[in-house]
Amino acid sequence: MHHRTRSWPAVLVSAVALCGLSSCGGPAPDGDVARNVLLISIDTCRADRLGAYGSTSGATPTIDGLAGRGVVFENAYSPSPMTLPAHSTMLTGTLPPFHGVRANIDYRLGGVDVERESRFREESPEEHGRILERLKEHVGGRMYWGPSVRDGIVWGGAPHDREADGLNPRHLTRVEVEGRRALVKGLYFIRENMPGLEKAYILDTSSQVGIRETRRIDGVYRLTTEDELDGRRFPDAIASSLFDIPYRCLVPKGVDNLLVGGRCISTTHEAQGPIRNIPPCMVTGQAAGVAAALAAMGGAQPRALDPVRVREALIEQGFEFLRSQR
Repeated sequence: MHHRTRSWPAVLVSAVALCGLSSCGGPAPDGDVARNVLLISIDTCRADRLGAYGSTSGATPTIDGLAGRGVVFENAYSPSPMTLPAHSTMLTGTLPPFHGVRANIDYRLGGVDVERESRFREESPEEHGRILERLKEHVGGRMYWGPSVRDGIVWGGAPHDREADGLNPRHLTRVEVEGRRALVKGLYFIRENMPGLEKAYILDTSSQVGIRETRRIDGVYRLTTEDELDGRRFPDAIASSLFDIPYRCLVPKGVDNLLVGGRCISTTHEAQGPIRNIPPCMVTGQAAGVAAALAAMGGAQPRALDPVRVREALIEQGFEFLRSQR
């Protein structure tokens, strides 16, 4: 019998793959089966029109009786874990004491003579450094930039706010306002003082604040700094470079039908730094999507998947760095 899929909102953090969760706080009612596997950050979607960011498949919702359970998270800079309610409030809740994280906005400048500025930096490094120090004092923080892939355009970041709460909209607003104010102030300064940027102009700024860390799941395995510094290898690695990221870091404790990718996977605060950037988030996000699809097609829980199947599927999609670990 054919069931119509329905539209439903799904508010996700970073790269999150959900298998069969109902947006209304419980399993989908009979006759209204939502078949879905979601990947990456999505605000609203049709359950039958997925695939913009990764692998998709179908799974009948199977979660039931989770009203009193949820995903265990850790807040940035706090060792205290917290359990949040499941379903519609899964990714919100009361936080432990907050200690602040780094946040800022990015920007691009056009009209830059990149070669001239680079030559000035190489020929007069001390003077170049003094100008940057004066710029830092002028705008109240370090403002930086570097070459981009386009001629005459540099990419950079406004000064960091080191006391921002990435879950507090007032803090995020403050970072945006102060960051753009510092950028405009800094632009006038570098036009007058930095060779090569006399004709620079603001091309664009990031559409939202960049937050380095908020919450991380408490997963089946927690990646540590020692794992990274020792270059540890794992039999269930789904990402590999100087160190491995095991599949278990994507699987939360205590909740089935859920996979997490991106900066909020299971790590310590210290170990989160190297895996929060765009390339690692893309890798763990794709791994989460592949694993979600395999779980849906095989009728298995993500935590019960054979990691070898996930690795083989990723290798077929071009993850050549995993091939040497077969």
